[in-house]
Amino acid sequence: MQLNKLNLILRQCQWDAIVSFVFNVGIGNFKSSTLLAKIRTNPDDNSIMDEFLRWVYANGKVMKGLQKRRLAEMKLYFSDKLK
Repeated sequence: MQLNKLNLILRQCQWDAIVSFVFNVGIGNFKSSTLLAKIRTNPDDNSIMDEFLRWVYANGKVMKGLQKRRLAEMKLYFSDKLK
């Protein structure tokens, strides 16, 4: 899996959220994303929440389904912190 090659050190909930995200947007988009840059700098940075929520567009329009998916991934990523 391409994601393993990035050598990210993440908790299980973070890893699960990123796998879901990459499955949807693709590894190439993830590799060039600010989301990955922030994860590499500090995987617990709260601004990562905002990065998930930037990926809700298709053909320049906000898609409700993508909003729902990104929100779920963001919540999963921080699920051990939100308890």
